[in-house]
Amino acid sequence: MAKSRERFDHGEHNEKVCELIAANKQFPDWVITTAFYAALHFVSYKIFPFEAGKEGGKIVIDTIERWQSFKSYTSNKRHDLLKDLVGSRCQDIYPEYDWLLGLSMTARYHNFQLPPENAEGAIRRMQKIKKACQPEAASKK
Repeated sequence: MAKSRERFDHGEHNEKVCELIAANKQFPDWVITTAFYAALHFVSYKIFPFEAGKEGGKIVIDTIERWQSFKSYTSNKRHDLLKDLVGSRCQDIYPEYDWLLGLSMTARYHNFQLPPENAEGAIRRMQKIKKACQPEAASKK
């Protein structure tokens, strides 16, 4: 199955925004949030597309929405669904992804006043995730 670099490129776009915000040192909540969304696109690049068994054959799952439909998952909590896929398909970076997801939820919805160390940790984890999800050299631009 062919992969499109679009997801990975979107992750790099978010990474650049994260770096710009981090340089300002005033908005650790947004550093964390953009680091998480960069990581989300990196893992989506690594995971999708994949084949899943279905009665009568297999289908290609190329988005989290298609996976949601395939699983008949009625909740709109796609972040949890993607986290489960990271846990099963990218176990080596699952702890980093889980940490970023949790902290970004805190930063966005519960407490935006987080210490700068959390922003630094978010960047480190996002970079580890990016490294683990790198496209093959032959498919790079």
